[in-house]
Amino acid sequence: MPSRSSPETASMSSTADKRPVGRPSAYRPEMCDQVIECGRQGMAITEMAVELGIDRKTLYRWRGQHPEFATALTRALEASQAWWERAARTGDANEVIGPAIWKHAVNCRFPDFYRNERHENVDAKQGLLDALREIAERSNKAGRPREG
Repeated sequence: MPSRSSPETASMSSTADKRPVGRPSAYRPEMCDQVIECGRQGMAITEMAVELGIDRKTLYRWRGQHPEFATALTRALEASQAWWERAARTGDANEVIGPAIWKHAVNCRFPDFYRNERHENVDAKQGLLDALREIAERSNKAGRPREG
C-alpha cells in the first residue's frame, strides 16, 4: 500500500486538482452581441435565454459571472423596452395586439417604468391609536359644559 506522500498519490492528487468540476460553461463572448440583438427584436428575458440555448437561471448566473455579459444584458433589456415603446408610438402595437394587451405587457416587462401601483405602509397600531385619540377628544368635547 503506498504511503500518503508517495509519488503515486502525489501524481493522482495533482491530476484530480486540474480537472474542472461539472460541465464546461457554454458561455462565449459573442453571446453578448446575440443577447443585444434579441433585445432589439423586443424579446423578454425568457425568449433571450431560449434564443441563446440556455435557461433563465443560467442567463442570470452569467450576468453575475461575466461583466461584459451583464452590460450586454442591460443594453438588451433597454433595447427591448425601446422596441415596445416604438410599437406603441408608431401604432404597430394597436394593429397587432391592441392597447390593453400592450399596456399589460409593458406593466409586466418594465414595472419600474410602467406599473401604476402605489404601495403605502399602513401601521395598524398607529391607526388604532389615532382613532382612539379622536374618539376621546370628541367625548371630552361632548362632556364639557357650555360656557355662556
